[in-house]
Amino acid sequence: MGGRSLEFTGKSKIFAKMVENAINKRIFYIPYASKEFSKSFNKFVSECPDEAEVILATEEMLKHISLFEAEFKAAGTIFIAGGSINYLMEIAKRYKLTDIFIKYLDSNKIYAGVSAGAIFYSKFGMGDRDVFLDNGHYYNFKMVEGIGLLPITVCPHYQKEDLILYDDVAKNYPYDGYCIEDDTALFINSNNYDIIKEARYNSIYILKKDEGYKLISLYERT
Repeated sequence: MGGRSLEFTGKSKIFAKMVENAINKRIFYIPYASKEFSKSFNKFVSECPDEAEVILATEEMLKHISLFEAEFKAAGTIFIAGGSINYLMEIAKRYKLTDIFIKYLDSNKIYAGVSAGAIFYSKFGMGDRDVFLDNGHYYNFKMVEGIGLLPITVCPHYQKEDLILYDDVAKNYPYDGYCIEDDTALFINSNNYDIIKEARYNSIYILKKDEGYKLISLYERT
């Protein structure tokens, strides 16, 4: 997902599709991109289908990594929450979480993420450790390296006008670039994809490497 706005409440169509396609209803929620995640976690639980069982990855699991591994293996969906991608990558490196993702990589699982969580799976993504808001504008964006499970670059929150710079920055990387606006989600399965939208006027675009990084809309703003 590109991001989750406060505008939408109630059950999420995106999370419903995520749970529907998983091998079981168990979701392992990884909040390590943020030090304060209780509100976003509670909102996530309230927006998931009632039948979903959401397991929070606690700090205790980092201290006893076997607990993390057990929940990771048991879940049908791995969900990485938003926040600072730099902070998330620091935690991942410190506790060797990337090794766990690779060791237990399972094509039958759903791997999902919002904002920093989406960047985490990609080769690179446009995010920042110290994003700040000034008069309605976000500043200080930069490209950050993820773990590279998806051979793409990605830009969450693409509807933010300052992120138009991603169009040029993405040309420096030998991958297709995905521009994902808030409250939209791109589901990738092998070479196929599906798009779910909860914001009528938001969309998803791709910068095609083989077409000179031409910006192509994957879903019209309808």
